Amino acid sequence: MENNNAGDLIKRERTKKKYTLKKMSELIGFSDAYISMVENGKKSNPSLEFILNISKELDIPSGTLLLMFGFIDDPFSDESMELQKTLSVKNNENDIRYMLKVNENVYYNDKKITSEERNDLLTVMDIIMKRY
Repeated sequence: MENNNAGDLIKRERTKKKYTLKKMSELIGFSDAYISMVENGKKSNPSLEFILNISKELDIPSGTLLLMFGFIDDPFSDESMELQKTLSVKNNENDIRYMLKVNENVYYNDKKITSEERNDLLTVMDIIMKRY
């Protein structure tokens, strides 16, 4: 896949969340100029840290961006799966937001939490953590 498509995906997901470049910069710790260069295909080799941070904030699977930016060739090869697993654990270990977003089997007091309840919990947590 071409890097340009990765930049387009990032920009589309960022604008879908109504994040300005400045807001995105604050959330992921990279300059707005760096983000803009990636989005516009002027920076074709962003760092792994950038990919992990932006994938987490925009809810894009890191494996998708790793593939699109050429870090992996086959997302299902043993080597790629191991890299994605390592990065996922490093980036999402103990992350309640990530757990609620990707895990459909989350329970509270032995009751399975529905998709709607997970979304409500995420909203409440965002308010508490002042992530706006």
